[in-house]
Amino acid sequence: KPSMSFALSAATRVVCQGEQYLHGYMAHRFSTEGLPQVTLRARARQFSSFILLVGRITGPDVFDPKHAIIIKDKDEVVLPLLLDPLPTPGEFRDAIASLSPEQQRFAKAFRSMQLESTLFACCVVQIKPQLELLLKLPDGALTKEIQLTQDLMELFIEYQVSSDLLTYSGPESATLSTKMAEVKGHVAAVKALIARSKEEQLAEERQRAAYSSPLARMPSSSSSRTEEERTEGVSECCEKLLQCDADFSPPARAASLKKKSKAPVPAMKALMRRAAPRRAEPVGRCA
Repeated sequence: KPSMSFALSAATRVVCQGEQYLHGYMAHRFSTEGLPQVTLRARARQFSSFILLVGRITGPDVFDPKHAIIIKDKDEVVLPLLLDPLPTPGEFRDAIASLSPEQQRFAKAFRSMQLESTLFACCVVQIKPQLELLLKLPDGALTKEIQLTQDLMELFIEYQVSSDLLTYSGPESATLSTKMAEVKGHVAAVKALIARSKEEQLAEERQRAAYSSPLARMPSSSSSRTEEERTEGVSECCEKLLQCDADFSPPARAASLKKKSKAPVPAMKALMRRAAPRRAEPVGRCA
């Protein structure tokens, strides 16, 4: 089968073998019209996934990817393609006819750079066959293992788990059920470890929040009290607050002062008489 290769790094190259398709598009437009809008639309079915690579072809069997995206579980991606049409050879000759020889050589060199590696290409890489190859499983082993495939995708994409922790490491002559059981055991162990670490992080965050909040250190917020006791305590506090508010309202203060001022009238008069200053008695004249 024909193959195309692209580089992941300076020391790693990926060789893709599969069907190759060539599509052509001719855009007709008048001089007063703008460029047509062209989009690339990709959609995945439920419980399926693939990697879409977008780039250009730089050689007979060399693909230069510029962007990549994982599409899975009914994801739909619409990518607008910004096309910049190049002038035809006749238009190019007419445009550089009035330039100097040095400027014409520069324009021709720049046009040759534009013409090379301008073939747009996209590559689709199925994820499930690559997972089977990575985990040392036979072809088609993950076809009906939907939950296991979803767990593997989550561990590889979200948690960046190393494939060495999940790969089958037994003899090649083992049966398919034995290989699948070992891989499932590795996946379950890693998921349990992740769940335990999540619980520990949540407990630490709760403890940090409890010590940072002053209300959390009050005795009334202890976990030993039941919900009914806390509700009764809140109700009693609300009643006391309302009673205090009623006692210190202006009508209540006036009534309390009025009650206190109701003393016996004779007793008050006697007190006032005692407190009043006495008049000096007139002194008789001497004969």
